Amino acid sequence: MSPKKEADPAVAAAFDRCDNGQEITDHPILLPPGSLPRLRVEMCGSPANLVVAFQGKVVRDQTIVDTFDDILPLPQAPDGAYLVWALVPTADKWRLQTEVSVNGAIGFRMRKNNDSELYPHFAVWVKGL
Repeated sequence: MSPKKEADPAVAAAFDRCDNGQEITDHPILLPPGSLPRLRVEMCGSPANLVVAFQGKVVRDQTIVDTFDDILPLPQAPDGAYLVWALVPTADKWRLQTEVSVNGAIGFRMRKNNDSELYPHFAVWVKGL
């Protein structure tokens, strides 16, 4: 019988950032006039291609390696608008956590991994005020 292999602490710590805090999936996210919506994606185990769209217009299209964290240049949100993003990991094993915050308050947080039933595509209902 071979000895039990210990997990690499550096790998475990890197994956912890993809499993931080309770999931928040309540809708809608409120966008008051002049608000600053921020999208944060923690990608663990794989780079990924990220595409973000709002009202049918692509506002980000890039490759991320570890973390994407940026304020999104969104116009005033009409009622019923959707912020949509998709990630395409480039490796077989991956985990991710995504958050949307407005003016510093987190309104959405969800995690996915390579075993998730749904692929990492997200849509959040955004309500203008």
